[in-house]
This record gives sequence, structure tokens and C-alpha cells, in this order.
Amino acid sequence: MDLSLATEIQNGKTVATLTFLPGPAVVTHATGLHSLQDGNYELTVIAAEFMSGGLTMDDDVSFGDQAPDAFFRHFGDTDGDRDVDGQDYGRFGQRFLKRLDF
Repeated sequence: MDLSLATEIQNGKTVATLTFLPGPAVVTHATGLHSLQDGNYELTVIAAEFMSGGLTMDDDVSFGDQAPDAFFRHFGDTDGDRDVDGQDYGRFGQRFLKRLDF
């Protein structure tokens, strides 16, 4: 899957923003915004591509390959249990047509 990477310095730290570009695993909505297809994903950071003070990372790092950092997208799944059921519908119903105060 293709990504766009933008970085900026905030409070002395580098913040990286990943944007998923159109492709087979990405849905493009009428608004022009992109969303991942439902599924399980893994993000791999290639050590040689990142530098700090002229040094690269020692090893590649993967996110989503272990249970604690599971990286998935399931539309309508509000509690992260990988299904859309009565619990999710209940949360939707509690908020449907409510005013947003932000």
C-alpha cells in the first residue's frame, strides 16, 4: 500500500503523519478522503530510512504483528472486538442525532 509521509517539529519532537494513498486497500470517499478497507494491517518502519544525529535505527520495527499493538480497521466496530453487533449499535443509538459541542 502506498503512503504519503509528512513530518514537522512540535515541541522539539518530530511528528510524522502518514496518509494512505488511493489503491486496492484504500477506499476513496466522495469527499476525497481516504479510508482503509476492513482488515488487519501491519506497519513496518525500515530502520535504514530513519536517522537521528546521523545515526540510523538498529533494527526494523513492526506494529500490528503482536496482540498488544494489533492494527486493524473494521467499520462500525466501536469497541475493537472485531465485529459489529448489538454493543456497537447501542453506542450508535445513544449518540444518533445528538448535538456535538466542540
